[in-house]
Amino acid sequence: MAKRFSLKTITLAVILASLLSSATYMYSALGQDQTTVRILPTPVNVGPNVPTDPFVVNAVVQNISFLKGWQVNITFDPTILEALDISLPDDHVFAGQNVFEVAKDINNSAGFVVWAVAQGLNGSVQYDPINVTEGKLCQIEFRGIAEGWSNVTFASEGTIVTKLSTLPDPLGSTVEVFPTAVRGEIEIYPELPMMLLVPVLIIVSFAVLFARRRYLALK
Repeated sequence: MAKRFSLKTITLAVILASLLSSATYMYSALGQDQTTVRILPTPVNVGPNVPTDPFVVNAVVQNISFLKGWQVNITFDPTILEALDISLPDDHVFAGQNVFEVAKDINNSAGFVVWAVAQGLNGSVQYDPINVTEGKLCQIEFRGIAEGWSNVTFASEGTIVTKLSTLPDPLGSTVEVFPTAVRGEIEIYPELPMMLLVPVLIIVSFAVLFARRRYLALK
């Protein structure tokens, strides 16, 4: 015989299902990952001689949907670093697609690098925006010109700011996203003076000799 459920039981089940659905939606909304841009790797330690050999850091985006283009304004201390170039690495977020690049603006007096890249058409009349969990926007080539520390970060105020262009609807309008910026750090470290290097070598030599004698005594 089929089991019958009372109206009270059915009503309670509906209420519980509704509460569960609401809780799931709220958890999803609250747990959504924040869109960020950051400099990687960090920290970077380069030296000891200045000017240093050129080195590269990456501007990386995390957690963005329907990405169609980006603009970065990356700032640094021009008394410590010199920006040599900004370019697309082989594995950038739009790799394999047509892209449109604006002119680069590298200013080593004020200490900033500005550049923007956007998707080109995918062969038809529509764009093909992408979803990114983590990917490289571009790479910046620096060299150290003086000893010290420099923050490398993304400008979020002023006329030109770092922003992402998204296209949730291929036939709709572009939506701009202003990500949370996470700065990087670069240190140009000094050469160890000879007057300090000699005592260090002596201490290391004695430590090795002591360890060797102790090892032979235990054999």
